[in-house]
Amino acid sequence: MANDLIKNLERFYYSSGITMNFALYVTMFIVVFIAATLITKFVFDAGIFLTVIIAASTICLAFSIPIARRNSRIENLEAGLPDGFKHMAAVLNSGGTLINAISDASESDYGVFSEELKYVISQMNLGRSFDDVLIETAEASDSQVFSRSAYIISDAKKSGAGLSDILKSIAEDTSDVLRLKRERKSRTTMQVVFLLIAGFILSPFIFGFTISIVSYIGQGFTRTEGITSDTGVDTSAASQFQISGISSDLQDLDNILQAFISVQIILTLIAIGIIRKGQATAYVIYGPFIIISGLIIYELGKGAVKILVGTI
Repeated sequence: MANDLIKNLERFYYSSGITMNFALYVTMFIVVFIAATLITKFVFDAGIFLTVIIAASTICLAFSIPIARRNSRIENLEAGLPDGFKHMAAVLNSGGTLINAISDASESDYGVFSEELKYVISQMNLGRSFDDVLIETAEASDSQVFSRSAYIISDAKKSGAGLSDILKSIAEDTSDVLRLKRERKSRTTMQVVFLLIAGFILSPFIFGFTISIVSYIGQGFTRTEGITSDTGVDTSAASQFQISGISSDLQDLDNILQAFISVQIILTLIAIGIIRKGQATAYVIYGPFIIISGLIIYELGKGAVKILVGTI
């Protein structure tokens, strides 16, 4: 079981296009994880919550880099599929063989799709069948569009159907699928932008600003309590007050707000994943990075109160 898991991770890692040795990559992030955790805890004397977030971010970074590169590779691959299949169909219609069609398309500029075709040719030169290599390559790419196209081509070839006509039909269908994906992104842009601004920027900033205002007012009342004169309360102490941070009475509330912001960011990422890709977990892997950004904005909200108080 463990060996299968390691093999799947290696396959996923190398399919993302990263050339660094897998063992070296893992070792590098183990060192970064230990260093980041120790520095956060003992050098910056951060609390357990922030230390856990930094550690989780380091772990997620090891996964998010291959995932991001893989997603980019899939988009590049699918973008080249329609023109690549049309090119192959044109070569077949002109009397060329299947090998000629694949070779000609691989030498053209269809991005990742041309690279995959070069791999198909190299495997066919070793004696492997076209159907097996194409399906294996499509499955390894993790592109649903390419995988479906590969199975259709294989079945059509086995049934004796005209391969050039099949390639044309697949090219048109693939183009329609990609167009629908682009339309879905364009239709959901405003919703995603709203969630990004409200969930990742405005909400943390407002929470930080508010808790600092509450702390400022509370400490101001504490400083002026008991100071009276013939004309009433002497507010000179409050006017000279400079906020220095969150009071100890509000420390528990500060921790609760940080936890709330973290949960809110995760829920926002789930919502964005459902809206943009129809998958709730599509962007959750980036959660720790966004949480750190949200907490930084939260602290900026606190700092904004210090600036305002200093100008009064």
